[in-house]
Amino acid sequence: MTNVVSKNGMDLIKISAGKLKGKFGKAFVGTLVAFAPLLILTIAVPYYIGLALSVLLFGVVQTGYIRFMRSLMNGENPSLKVLYSEFKTGWLETFLGTAMIIMFLLGGILFIVPGIVLYGFFGMSLFVAEKEKCSDFSAALKSTKEKMNKNIVSMYAYKLFFWILYLVLIAGVLLGYIGVVALAKSNLILAILVAVVGVLVLIILYSILNAYYHAANETFFQEVLYYNDQNKNENQEIKVVEEAKVEAPKAEAKVEVPAEKVAPKAPAKKAPAKTATPKAPAKKTTKEDK
Repeated sequence: MTNVVSKNGMDLIKISAGKLKGKFGKAFVGTLVAFAPLLILTIAVPYYIGLALSVLLFGVVQTGYIRFMRSLMNGENPSLKVLYSEFKTGWLETFLGTAMIIMFLLGGILFIVPGIVLYGFFGMSLFVAEKEKCSDFSAALKSTKEKMNKNIVSMYAYKLFFWILYLVLIAGVLLGYIGVVALAKSNLILAILVAVVGVLVLIILYSILNAYYHAANETFFQEVLYYNDQNKNENQEIKVVEEAKVEAPKAEAKVEVPAEKVAPKAPAKKAPAKTATPKAPAKKTTKEDK
């Protein structure tokens, strides 16, 4: 997948939607196959048992869905079997998925500050675990936190848009449920028919929305990986420069500066000894000179 860096949340959504061009049909079918059983389980099984089972299964289904969509957005043609490839060894994904749902409910729906912070740091943990093939719960969370540092605001910039749409969908479901209950008092058969049609419409709308939402998640995750690689390269370059600065004085200290070679002085020439000039012998005065 090519690294196309978005400018803001809406730009990221636009880029991710563009990546689904020509692939949306398979993305829709994959979403339908992956999550329709969970929706039906949640609605059909009473006393919140279906909801609890869906929460436990969410992690393994989501991980298979991540792998399916990543392959599809990379231009490949993944099999639908990929969606359920984590069911045999998906204990880690089960824990991560359950934790992610709890953080999402606290931070995304209830807007409780600790939940918002936790989801900001760990909301992409299933993406990291799938990408890095993590086998340890704490290692997956640690790696996710490192990657999401300084990227939390960017994540919420696009997720809030989709969460508002999900809330609208949930509100429609609640209104539909109230209407069906009221209709059942007067016409049970019609109420059942309306309920079935309503569930089918819900599944279709959810699959469409979830396909685009996950495309945005995948695009964002690729950008996070891109920025982390850039930061690692920059930090490595800074480290090399700093190490070079530290080593330079040490290297200079080790170099022995040779003493200056002084040219030997030429021996001083001794002045030749002065020889006394012999005096002429004094003439003897003779009688004749007198």
